[in-house]
Amino acid sequence: LGAAAAALQRALAEQAASLGGLLKAGVAPVACAVLPEGLAVPVCLEYALAAGEEASEPSARPLRERLHAQLGLPLDRPLLRTCNALGGGGGGGAPAYLLRSPHEGLAPSGLAGGVVSLVQGEYEYYHYLQPTGTGRTDKYDDNGWGCAYRSLQSIISWFRLQRYTSHPNPSHYQIQKTLVDHCGQEADGLLGKRTWLGSQDLGFYLEHALGVQCRFLSCASGHDIAANARQLARHFESQGTPVMIGGGELRLHPPRRRLQREA
Repeated sequence: LGAAAAALQRALAEQAASLGGLLKAGVAPVACAVLPEGLAVPVCLEYALAAGEEASEPSARPLRERLHAQLGLPLDRPLLRTCNALGGGGGGGAPAYLLRSPHEGLAPSGLAGGVVSLVQGEYEYYHYLQPTGTGRTDKYDDNGWGCAYRSLQSIISWFRLQRYTSHPNPSHYQIQKTLVDHCGQEADGLLGKRTWLGSQDLGFYLEHALGVQCRFLSCASGHDIAANARQLARHFESQGTPVMIGGGELRLHPPRRRLQREA
């Protein structure tokens, strides 16, 4: 007990000295407690983040990597960012009108010898005529043109619920504004208009707002999607993120794919 008490005393002294140095330098430390899956008790963290730092908190990455190694946490998931803090908004608080992971209630397709490849983790399902943006309760009429916006909102919710980001659900206008201000889109044909978006537009938004890079697969028609079934299955098994499928007037974000396995 004496050795443990001495070690704790040294650790507290080092922490106090670190805090003092940060305060003298004019940097406000950020403290939070997180509880990554697999750990029995919360972990208390303290970061010195620059003002206005982006959501990935790059200045704290070396420290997070050391902590991941010490705690035996995987290195492919951001489990120790401040957006993971207990009591934060990343994992709950969804409006009552939203369905969460509705694919889990679907009946099997009955395909003999089929293998199901699923999105990994939960997401919120957004559709036409729901409210748009964070904190809104009034319905927004995007019937016939807002399918890609709703797909983007669903995809962003996946990253938020998996604690990759604390990025709030954007409204249709906020999506358009981001594409105009940061992604090279023309304001006259998009901003405030009932304008369709395509999968590339979603990719531009995700890369700017979340730092997520997307891959695009082109098909001449819907019948050709089956030719990419194995690539989609590998994506769900290795990456696990939602996939948007767009064609003509339709935009879908399928959470699963059933593949006929060859003998």
